[in-house]
Amino acid sequence: MGIGRLNFLFLVPSFLILLSWQAWAGIEVDQSIIEFEPDGEYYTDITVSNRDEKKAYVSVSVFEISNPGQPNEKREPLTDPDKAMLIATPTRLALEPNQSIPVRLLNLDEEQKEERIYRVLVEPASKRMQNEASGVRLLVGYEMLVIIRPQNPQVKVLASRSGKTMTFYNAGNTNVFMEGGKNCNPAKPSECQEVSSQRLYPKARWSTELPFAAPVEFSMNAGEENTSKQRFDGNDKLP
Repeated sequence: MGIGRLNFLFLVPSFLILLSWQAWAGIEVDQSIIEFEPDGEYYTDITVSNRDEKKAYVSVSVFEISNPGQPNEKREPLTDPDKAMLIATPTRLALEPNQSIPVRLLNLDEEQKEERIYRVLVEPASKRMQNEASGVRLLVGYEMLVIIRPQNPQVKVLASRSGKTMTFYNAGNTNVFMEGGKNCNPAKPSECQEVSSQRLYPKARWSTELPFAAPVEFSMNAGEENTSKQRFDGNDKLP
């Protein structure tokens, strides 16, 4: 389970910009990434805190992400608790200065046959601003990534290289966070450079420009007990 604090301004639905926003700097959320492992706990609590001197009104919303990381990715708000597989409670908070309130996330997908990806948005209830001209909604808040891992998670990432461009494809059934990337000069193996990290979802692709036209190595993180190092030569045939 990842721990972190986010303080950002973002535009929905097109893109996300990480920025400091002083108007809501007093609100804190204690987690940024939450994972429900197979056969693990079906609930977890996040803590929302008000560090400001004024009372804060906060709302919590849950969105399911379909086809994450793909061109046809879709974000659907979960408004019907009878059909939702992930529920947040409470969804409305009134926080006094220096008060903290837990919000419980309940995973109702008992079978977990396939991976599910959600975003949980914590935002000030009174800070919504609608730009009628552009139709873009401006929000200030915190957004958390929630991962429901499938039973028998399988990590299978393929890679194909053309020159310095390496393209990865996730052929497994669970997302993997590729970090600690290292690419070394084939003419001087001791000369290595870092490669940016990336979370790769099932059936998604990611292309990156490498420092050298050579293999790359990543630490592959697919859950608390599923980590390994993998070297990619780039000789795989991608779907």
